[in-house]
Amino acid sequence: QITDNGFLDSNSSEVVLHVNHVHREVLSYCKRLNNLAHRSLFSAKVSIDDLQQFLLAGLIHKAMTAYQAVILLVERGMPSESQVVLRTLLEATFRIVAIAKDPEVGRAYLLQDETSRRKFLNKLKLLDKSRPAEVVESELDSMLKAVSQNIEVHKARELKTAWFAEKANLLDFYNSAYAVLSDSVHVNVRHLENAFNSDSKGELIGLNYGYSDKGLIQNTLTAAEALLISIQAAYSIIDVNPAEEIHQSQDEFNTLIKKYSPSA
Repeated sequence: QITDNGFLDSNSSEVVLHVNHVHREVLSYCKRLNNLAHRSLFSAKVSIDDLQQFLLAGLIHKAMTAYQAVILLVERGMPSESQVVLRTLLEATFRIVAIAKDPEVGRAYLLQDETSRRKFLNKLKLLDKSRPAEVVESELDSMLKAVSQNIEVHKARELKTAWFAEKANLLDFYNSAYAVLSDSVHVNVRHLENAFNSDSKGELIGLNYGYSDKGLIQNTLTAAEALLISIQAAYSIIDVNPAEEIHQSQDEFNTLIKKYSPSA
């Protein structure tokens, strides 16, 4: 039962044990995949002079931390929150695969940071009373001019997630899982119905607030698929020791998908 401390209550450890018992087959696999991903990363031989390898190493780290956050949240009965982080994992996956397929995508990814800097500087200029005292208008104008010149010289542009998904040849993943997650992340009104309980006549009878394992299988298997895709792509470029284990983990994942999502 949820208490006055909500999800921060000390009894959350009992929830973790219960969820891991009920969903032990899937969560056990997810944790072994996490272990494999760490051993792979720690054995990776990355050349810091190789932009493609350098970016992939950083992005795989981002994918792994997002993956672990998904597992931590589903274990604690927080499915909606796990979906927010799962969306971040998919964004990392699209970038990893796209960059692994084409080094030029990595260069475009690097250059787009200039467009982000310009956007941030423009927002700083819009601030009035809340602007930090050390931020001087003339300095902002100077930085904006320099950034804009860099953008023009290097033809940098803002790149959307869909662009990376297309370059990664993962548009189906983008238009299915990512689209659903994006709808949840933006807190659309349709998702507020999950906060209430109603009777057979549709009459409101109470608030629905507490631990839940709703969608756990779908969320965790989607996360596992994204991490698998990510490490396979990254380590097709970066040399790692447990490469054969990655293929074996894919086979185990395929078995789980057939069992829990036979239509997939």
